[in-house]
Formats: sequence, C-alpha cells, structure tokens
Amino acid sequence: MQKLLLAFTANTLEQLILNHQSVSDIVESDQIQYRLQLDDAWPALNAHLQNNMLLKEVLQPIHPLEMQPSQDVTVSYNTAVRVAQVYEALNELELNDFIKEKHVHALHKKNIAVDQSVDEVLASLRMTLNQLQTFYYQAAEHNLVVVAVQGENLVGSYF
Repeated sequence: MQKLLLAFTANTLEQLILNHQSVSDIVESDQIQYRLQLDDAWPALNAHLQNNMLLKEVLQPIHPLEMQPSQDVTVSYNTAVRVAQVYEALNELELNDFIKEKHVHALHKKNIAVDQSVDEVLASLRMTLNQLQTFYYQAAEHNLVVVAVQGENLVGSYF
C-alpha cells in the first residue's frame, strides 16, 4: 500500500472537490504545491503516530474526499488551520525519544517491517519523520491544505 501526500491552496482543493472525476485528477493536478511520496516505512511510522489524536492526522487526515466506489484508493484532507496544528505537534517530537528500539520490536510483533534489522527500521523511521516534518513545515508556512492519497500502485498508475 502506498501513501502520497499533496499540498494545495484551499481554493484549488475546493475546485478539485467540485470537479474531480477520478483520483488521477487530484494526483496529476498541475496545482500541487508540494508532494511527498512515502516509502515502505510509513506503516511503521503510522503505528507510532496512532497513539496521539493530532499526530495520527499526519498520515490520516480527518476529512474524507469521496471517490468512485470502484476505486481501491482512499483520499482525505486537512484544512490549512488543521495542517498548522498538525505541524506544531509534529515539530515538537524529539526523534530519538519518539523512535526507540523498543518500538521497533513492537512493530516486529505486529508483522510490520519484519524483514528489516532494528538499525534499518530506525534509520527509515527517522528519514520518513524528517521528510514529514519538512513537508508539513512547507504546507503550514504557505497556508496550504494537505491531501493524503492511499492505495496500491499509485506511482505506476498516476505518475
């Protein structure tokens, strides 16, 4: 399962909501301000973020965007105000305190990242968290909304 985060102006998102025909209209829009394609580490990071109501919105925005029922893709978004709040919470995280070896062992128990060593998982989580902090900084700084697209073969299908 792939995860793609896109940042738009609020007006652009409103137009996309009103006029989109498919997911490709959203992910191929020429109005995207910032884009972050997350690698395979996002499910592990998501497992950690789920313990905090605000932080879980980093990867799971709260407003669903309705898609055609036949598509196996979920699309959701957060408003610019919520993006700023999420950024503040994300920015306050201390990477080394947040990602600890014991968390990696918990991931292995949940069958997440089982084919990677502890060091590989920690490095991947740190890199992904840094990417997310940068992405949300840019979105918050420019008063943008964030759209999350989750599904199979997003990159091959839409890029």
